[in-house]
Amino acid sequence: MHRIITLFALSGVLFFISACGNGGDDYGQQEDIDVEQEVAQAQQVEGFDTPDAFRSDLEYALNRYLELVDALVEENTGDAGSYAAEFSQAIADIQAGDLDQSAAMFWEEYSDRITSHLSALQEHNDIDDQRYEFEHISEALIEVVKSMGPVDMALYQQRCPMVRDGEGDWLSSHEEIRNPYHGESMMNCGSTVEEI
Repeated sequence: MHRIITLFALSGVLFFISACGNGGDDYGQQEDIDVEQEVAQAQQVEGFDTPDAFRSDLEYALNRYLELVDALVEENTGDAGSYAAEFSQAIADIQAGDLDQSAAMFWEEYSDRITSHLSALQEHNDIDDQRYEFEHISEALIEVVKSMGPVDMALYQQRCPMVRDGEGDWLSSHEEIRNPYHGESMMNCGSTVEEI
């Protein structure tokens, strides 16, 4: 009920700003964009009410993702490509037909982002290039799990502070840090951000 009230209130604000703006004013357009982003962020914080079948399929896909994590930890580019293909297929097989409109739009955007980077990862034979794609895959997947879960498995959002010019997150099924961005060279670099 709180989620409905929050979304209704934010939608009302968006309507008010749209109705009161002059249409040609850049400032008014920016306010429209800001409010739309607030509505989207509120939805992500509140989460979607997803069917059991969707969450079950998502859990299966997450297990394929965890295999990809392990392959990157072990710096096995061949296995990483294979697991990326399996993960991509698992994403494609998720039953999304019973999602409501807002959840379906969210899923379409994020699943497209995940599969696009999975496809790119499969084309690379270099571990650093694979890890670059993995970073984007993980960012999108973390948003999906937080917004469309919960799933019936323990998951930890973990973070390495030394990925390219900043930090990189990933999901793990255990609290022990096994860094997929650096493997053996910095296996324990990172920390658990939260349990999802």
